Amino acid sequence: MHNLFSVLKSQQAVPDQILRDCRWVVESAQKELQEFEALYKGLPYLGLDESIASSMRFSEIERI
Repeated sequence: MHNLFSVLKSQQAVPDQILRDCRWVVESAQKELQEFEALYKGLPYLGLDESIASSMRFSEIERI
């Protein structure tokens, strides 16, 4: 994740691109980890769009 955000930052990625990449990470985790849904059901990652949109710095988005 840290490497992904380093690349996004160096490319001066726009919020839509950051959101797209974050969704890809979540979707990949859901496909690869059978226990993902059970562990993270109902947790804040579901508000990913709003969290990224309201963040002002890469470091804030990376912590989400």
